[in-house]
Amino acid sequence: MESPLQLSVCSLGWFFFLRRAMSDCGKFDKLEKKKRTETINLAVSVFHSFFSGIGALIAITRMPEILEDMVYAHSNLSACVTSFTFGYFVYDFFDLLAASRWSISKNNFDIILHHVLVICCFGSCVVQQRYMGLSMLSILMEVNSVFLHLRKISRNFDIRSGIVYHAIVALNFLTLIAFRIVVSYKMIVWLSTVDRSGIPTVVFYLGVIAMPVIAAMNCTLFYRCLRVDILRPLSRPIKKD
Repeated sequence: MESPLQLSVCSLGWFFFLRRAMSDCGKFDKLEKKKRTETINLAVSVFHSFFSGIGALIAITRMPEILEDMVYAHSNLSACVTSFTFGYFVYDFFDLLAASRWSISKNNFDIILHHVLVICCFGSCVVQQRYMGLSMLSILMEVNSVFLHLRKISRNFDIRSGIVYHAIVALNFLTLIAFRIVVSYKMIVWLSTVDRSGIPTVVFYLGVIAMPVIAAMNCTLFYRCLRVDILRPLSRPIKKD
């Protein structure tokens, strides 16, 4: 197997290539500029979420003990998925900044903060080749990202009805609860009970900052989806014939 950092660099390059290919394919040209940029970014993200989510599920299924010893347990597959994901988030960080004209504002501060924390966490996993169980657990959130991003892509193309759209919305809610809310809870419980003796102080406090912040973002995300997809439609008056 190539070195973890080499895999991350390959992943980074692959996602820049994929973004360029999607930009040139013409499928997004009918969208206005801002939505086009956002939708291409989301389409690339779906690719990452699909393969990293499946990779994490397979890694956990093949080696369940990786969730029992989330510091030292290790497998080649978990290392590959972690390097792949680290490369993606570095790519996405720069893509988001470029889309914002290299500025940070109240509109993108939360996602930029999320990416900085995630890059630091996955970077620690890649460099030290430890915390693979924690990495696989956190990457399970990408299972939800598949449906979350497909939902947003559909809305950008003004597809907000039909069986397929409503199935995506339903799966988004189910996976958001199972793979974001529940996983965030398990990660915080692990952090509060783990033996700190084998974890460097800097890494531990990185987790202390990152895990609650990401958990709060996941809860906010759930509320936003609930408001847009359920509460707002229910509040609309029913048309009478």
